[in-house]
Order: sequence, then C-alpha cells, then structure tokens
Amino acid sequence: MLDQSGQTLSADVTAGVYLNSSNSLTEIDPGNSIKGLIVFDIAKTAVPTQPILHNSAFSGVVTVSLK
Repeated sequence: MLDQSGQTLSADVTAGVYLNSSNSLTEIDPGNSIKGLIVFDIAKTAVPTQPILHNSAFSGVVTVSLK
C-alpha cells in the first residue's frame, strides 16, 4: 500500500491471519476468487492511496484503486 506521500505501508500479516483464518492459506486458482481483509498498522495521519498486490515475493505487482 502506498500513502499520500508515496511511502510504502506494509500489511500486518499476523493480524490478517487471525481475521481471515479460513482463507489465510487458501491457494487461489486462475478464475477463482476469495474475500478477506488486509490489515495495516499505520499512523493516524497516513492516507492510504494505492494498494499494491502480488502473488509472491518474486512476482510482478498489480496496482488497484481504492473504492
């Protein structure tokens, strides 16, 4: 995730596993989808602007818009 100043904000993986326990280790095949939450621990003054998604640490990234 990027904030309004372009700083990268990291997801809180541990909190995400607790909130999404049924999906946390689910493999998503092409054409399938799951719903879940991504948790971030950020400063109160930070304004998230752009999620950045990838399927592994070595893959390319996909940017999406916030609604």
